[in-house]
Amino acid sequence: MKYGILGCGKHALQSHAIPGRDLEGLKLVAICDISEKQLVSFEEDYGRELAKFTDKKEFLSSGINAVLIGTPDEFHYQDLVSVIEAGLHAFVEKPLGVTPKEVRGLEKLLSYASGRGLVVSSCHPRRYDSPFIWLKENLSRFKDELGIPIEFRFDFSYHKPSKDWKHKRGLLLDHANHEIDLLHYLFGHEEFEAAKLANSFDHYQIVGSRDDGISFSFAGTRRLESRKYPEWVNIRFERGEVLLDAHQGVARINYHDKSSIDEIKIQPTDYESRGRGTMINFARAINGTEDCYLSSDDLYFNTAMSVMLTENQNWRYNGRNS
Repeated sequence: MKYGILGCGKHALQSHAIPGRDLEGLKLVAICDISEKQLVSFEEDYGRELAKFTDKKEFLSSGINAVLIGTPDEFHYQDLVSVIEAGLHAFVEKPLGVTPKEVRGLEKLLSYASGRGLVVSSCHPRRYDSPFIWLKENLSRFKDELGIPIEFRFDFSYHKPSKDWKHKRGLLLDHANHEIDLLHYLFGHEEFEAAKLANSFDHYQIVGSRDDGISFSFAGTRRLESRKYPEWVNIRFERGEVLLDAHQGVARINYHDKSSIDEIKIQPTDYESRGRGTMINFARAINGTEDCYLSSDDLYFNTAMSVMLTENQNWRYNGRNS
């Protein structure tokens, strides 16, 4: 399958084009951006000759089978509409929309794409990251030993954003979709209510409670001086807790009944391999050899929560169209 990239910034290059290079069943052949200078720079950094377009319509009709949408957030929804209307598979950076109106249109758009046999995917690479895979694979064991889960907390601390950082609306819109996706990956979908505690360009926090009894808290900052990406998960069970440091590759299991703590060394986060995992799945999904790792519910739900809590102080999710 031949694919093209729409929006040729550094993230599209480093997180998708390069990790997706030399994949079986997927070949990057075209790029499109309004900046000719950006096109030339992207091609040079990628290291292979590519067809270059500044006109989106010409790009979409150039013979490609799929498009990776890496344009700024405010263009994601309309670019996704254009790609699907062109009859092409789409991998669109999150969020898939930035306004409540786009959220309302997203369900119909995803249904239309599915009806045409088109794959729509997005970027939630923690599902392909070793620490979180380890956590999911061991959840049954933790439930047997520690009881049912009652609280899920996720926290991250990243480097300061550049002065021209794109997410002027706040860090919540950029990141809460990742955190809610991780919660669903581990525990499945469930109706919930949530409240926004903080949201600025470099800090956000939300808290919530699911109808199955699991409360949750997502928080993060971008204030480090160094370029690092530490991430932590804490799951509180009835009789203990699991604390996972994904960056260091360390898990600590606190057994409250025994007043003891086990420390386990696991594979730490590998950003290149987890990004490659999303591209491998996209290649297989559009070639029909594997299901897309994100369902239409995942795509809709992740975007809806991020947008609605950016726009509102509280939000109750009761299923589609809530």
